[in-house]
Amino acid sequence: MKTKTNNIRLIATDLDGTLFNSQRVISPTTLQALKRVRQSGIQVMLTTGRPFFMVSEMVDSWEMDLPLICSGGALVIAGNEGPVISEFSFHSKAEMDFLVGIARRHDALMVGETKDESVWFGSDSFMKKRETKLLEDTRHATRTFQPETDFDRPFLKMSFIVAEEKVKLAGEAMTCLQSLDYVYAGYEDFDLTAKGVNKGKALKAYAEYAGIPRGQIAAFGDQLNDVSLLSYAGLPIAVENARPEVKAAAKWVMPSNDEDGVAQGLERILAEAS
Repeated sequence: MKTKTNNIRLIATDLDGTLFNSQRVISPTTLQALKRVRQSGIQVMLTTGRPFFMVSEMVDSWEMDLPLICSGGALVIAGNEGPVISEFSFHSKAEMDFLVGIARRHDALMVGETKDESVWFGSDSFMKKRETKLLEDTRHATRTFQPETDFDRPFLKMSFIVAEEKVKLAGEAMTCLQSLDYVYAGYEDFDLTAKGVNKGKALKAYAEYAGIPRGQIAAFGDQLNDVSLLSYAGLPIAVENARPEVKAAAKWVMPSNDEDGVAQGLERILAEAS
């Protein structure tokens, strides 16, 4: 499938490790590039493992209203005020008991996400190590010491953070749970969603809703959970700090997230469209 960059109508970008720099913020240069793209008439979509409540507040602070793929593809929403295009949660006691068991055996941080809140279980050491805003935001996050009961509810996504030396063991344990899909979201991170949920299918759902052919879509990513996203887009783009598997799925490889690689990719798309 050939993609003309002068025909791009939608640009979807991952956040952490891609749009955001190593400090997990968007640089002024990249934010201005996003705004120029929108002013040109091209839609911008954010795709992330982060929950809706976190992303919507962030986008509000940018004074934008963007379509969003949240919770690793489990929620697709046309903007901060909706409408919701697709939403997939999972919930069974057997699933939750199995996941709590993994968290206890591997001393993992376990975070369950809904559209509006999160519930987390685990040691304070991960809080200090990761300095995760998701867990520090007490308006939306609740800590539990009784995960067997407090995780007994539907979730869009479940995330695990484990010590790097335990990643392989925890990943092997995840494969035993056939009712859910899991993907590496970082070097110490797993994301679990309902079967068949991923960023690529979420992008397809939005593209069909908006009437945009895949050949007119560009997508940026860096991690394994972005491979499905890039595989659907007509113009798949990786940043230099991306995993090798992501680069292999890309047509362009831009500079790293600390070098405003997304901004440079956006400017290239705009230049070739003019």
